[in-house]
Amino acid sequence: GLGKYMSTGKTASIVETDCSDCPKGKYSDERGVSGVVGTDGGAQANCKLCGIGTYADQKGGKVEATDCKSCSSGKYQPQNNQISSFACTPCPVGWSQLSQRRHNCIECPQGYYQHEISKDVCVHCQAGYIMPATRSIYCKDCYPGKYEDTSRIRCVDCVQGKYTHLRHQKYFLVCQSGT
Repeated sequence: GLGKYMSTGKTASIVETDCSDCPKGKYSDERGVSGVVGTDGGAQANCKLCGIGTYADQKGGKVEATDCKSCSSGKYQPQNNQISSFACTPCPVGWSQLSQRRHNCIECPQGYYQHEISKDVCVHCQAGYIMPATRSIYCKDCYPGKYEDTSRIRCVDCVQGKYTHLRHQKYFLVCQSGT
């Protein structure tokens, strides 16, 4: 039946009890599957392997989409045939993962940061702050005399006749006439 396999050591099976449940980490969506008797998470050929980004913590899995459970967003899992949610690894700081069933995390791009683990998205730097590097855990502010140019990637110098007197400015001020 579904979620089961018959040992290749048996010549024929006419009753369901001759079959074994697929081990944890695997599933079978077909009838009449045969294979080598194996252990949970084992390498023996019997049922289909749950893929990357998933795990199966119950025996007898029948449907990949439901019995091979997804790691939650903010986590990844790079191997097949996993038997526990503990196989799902949190994304480190500076990285994120919004999608499920993934083998890796995505680095935060320029202009974004993430200072916590297991997060599904990177945070866009606030106006007046920048981050020119990837995988960042914070954003930098622009120094006086410079302002953030809306890219969240660079601070630019004020043009002649304009100024900023505070850090993390997102626009410049016009000098008064005669100064």
